[in-house]
Amino acid sequence: MEQVDRDTVGQLLGARWATLASTNAKGTPLASQVAIAWDEGSSDVLMHLSTLAKHTRNVLEHPAAAISISEPDDGRDDPQTLARISLDGTVSVFDRESDAYQAAARRYLEQLPLAAPRFDFGDFNLFSFDVMSAQYVGGFARAFKISPQELHQIATGSRA
Repeated sequence: MEQVDRDTVGQLLGARWATLASTNAKGTPLASQVAIAWDEGSSDVLMHLSTLAKHTRNVLEHPAAAISISEPDDGRDDPQTLARISLDGTVSVFDRESDAYQAAARRYLEQLPLAAPRFDFGDFNLFSFDVMSAQYVGGFARAFKISPQELHQIATGSRA
């Protein structure tokens, strides 16, 4: 039986740009591009988002969300052969006064140092996306579920 390509999943988990899918109070979906960083030692995704953005207001009201990451389109004949991963989970906001916030902010800025000035903006908050499940597609007709535990192992290895 074919297995998940852990190297490709690891490369996808190294992404700093992803699509965040959220819904508003009426259930209307919204897909937004957001900068992401990975919380070291876990498979959680860190996001630094402005409350002025619709997607931020959505996840504050309805924390269930999804993140999608794809290989860049390299011009191949069939883009359905590009590897991609979809993560389902819940979003929570860090309390700015907590030790967890300070630690997560350091990890975020290690991966995205040019985001530092936005940490001084009052409308930005640091969020954690807790991965509940993952679906990896390694190309056309090559789909696999990845448990949070396996994703954690791959994520930790990909950033070691």
